[in-house]
Amino acid sequence: MLKSFVPVGSICERMHKPCQPSVKKRRRLKSGTSPDGRTRHTSASGSTSGLERKLDELVSLLKPASSTSPDGDFGGVQRQPEPYQQGGSDDREQRTEPSAQEAEECLATFRDCHAMFLPIFSLSPTITAAQLRLVRPLLWESIMTLGCSSTATQNCRSIHLRQRLAHEALVKSELSLDLLLSLIAFVAWVHLHMHPIHQKAFLTTSTCTFSGLAIAVVHHLRLHQPIASEPSQIWCVSQAYGSEQCATRTSEERRAVLGCFLLTSTISSTIKVIDSLRWTAHMEDCLVDLESRREYPQDQLLVQQVRLQLAAERAIVVRWYDQSMLRNVSHTPPHLYAQALLCHLEEVRSSAPLELQQNSLLQLQGYAAQIAINEVGLSGDPSLKDQNVGLALPNLTRVKQLHASLQAIRSWLEVFFSLPLNIVRGIPTSIILQMRHCMGMLFVLSSLDDPSWNTADVRASLDILVVIDRVSERFRSIAQAGGIDANGEAQGHDVWTNSAERIQTLRSVWADKLRAQQTAIPQNSYASLTPATSVNDAIFSNWDDLDFTNFDWVNSTF
Repeated sequence: MLKSFVPVGSICERMHKPCQPSVKKRRRLKSGTSPDGRTRHTSASGSTSGLERKLDELVSLLKPASSTSPDGDFGGVQRQPEPYQQGGSDDREQRTEPSAQEAEECLATFRDCHAMFLPIFSLSPTITAAQLRLVRPLLWESIMTLGCSSTATQNCRSIHLRQRLAHEALVKSELSLDLLLSLIAFVAWVHLHMHPIHQKAFLTTSTCTFSGLAIAVVHHLRLHQPIASEPSQIWCVSQAYGSEQCATRTSEERRAVLGCFLLTSTISSTIKVIDSLRWTAHMEDCLVDLESRREYPQDQLLVQQVRLQLAAERAIVVRWYDQSMLRNVSHTPPHLYAQALLCHLEEVRSSAPLELQQNSLLQLQGYAAQIAINEVGLSGDPSLKDQNVGLALPNLTRVKQLHASLQAIRSWLEVFFSLPLNIVRGIPTSIILQMRHCMGMLFVLSSLDDPSWNTADVRASLDILVVIDRVSERFRSIAQAGGIDANGEAQGHDVWTNSAERIQTLRSVWADKLRAQQTAIPQNSYASLTPATSVNDAIFSNWDDLDFTNFDWVNSTF
């Protein structure tokens, strides 16, 4: 420490040496690692070359072509969704951006075949695909995927769309109305996003996941609640918070929140593994407002769809009724609940405008609601499932409910088979779920072991095997009628043809079960039959008896 304060010249004089200052020389560090773990380089040029080498490594990691990580393994680097690429290989990660002409064709297909089933998309007849891409880029991408006529291209766009939706919602957390509309479009036609390499439970898992995201966006945007006149400033660090919030709810927002409820409620009542968006008083106000404004002719159709679904959802409420009350044998019989719900459903049907009462979509939804309500009367006390309760004598109420269910299934199938093939191409997943439920219930009625019910008459009037053949044939015709894979692509790989083949597998399984039941020895007494009726004359003593979500053909077909 003291040496630094001694003049250099005095040291030289004391030692009788000439004073020659040393030449300053930059210290050269050897390559290696310092004690703190940082890499050292030999010179400035070496440091520059090392930096360039690191940049080259980073660039190579970001290049999708040089990435060798398998799907789901990001190799420590978070990759962004890649843009569409033209002229790629047939690898499943290929992206193909539509040309201007193809984009217009996809938009026209979506407007003519798809949007009519879920009238929440405000697509003016004069809007072009390029204009839609500017204002609603995520919805545009969903439409380009749904309207594509090539199965291979549609699969590639579907993969990219799912990555884009997940990135916007979970990574960037940019929850917008555009994201909500795109999520609704994805979930509404999720069956068109299936691929042969996907897992069997793709429809259920994807529907539940993206439906939950759609509900989360609704809650984030507070579309299910009225807009506050004066936003709360309690937790605000800036007075400008909430200044960008609109003072009134737009019609597009009203349609979006009603569409989200309609979609999630239908899925909840059929798949029965998720909860729907909870109905609120503000959503009722949105419904009344759309009905009174009548900005678009499709608004009246949307209003009637929501009202029918509200009537059907009441059956779900009864289903989740307090089980402790149901254990009391003196509680109200289920068929009385069903009668009240059917009366309300008839009121909703009769209140529809005359021009909509013969609408095929509303007829399908009405018959599906009728089937769900009849199940309330046919389902009994879960606590009696394992008790030794003998069958009650046949009564008129139970038989009437069984015939009403059979008639509703027949009416639903008649409307479905009357739809033109070019329209069937655009049916939403909700109608497919309704069809699945009708076929499952028809199989139950065709094999019901009850002395008051003649299964032979059921198969004679509405044979489940004939229904399967008609559905399979109809699915095979959709690809040809809709122009799917008509431009030189390989035939038979679209979702409709694959589903038709798998439904035929279901036919052989059910045919064996029905054949075995016909050859079984009939029972001669009521007491020897398997308990299936509670003291309240319910056919099925557990709701699981009417839950068709565990049928293997559901996941293997869609």
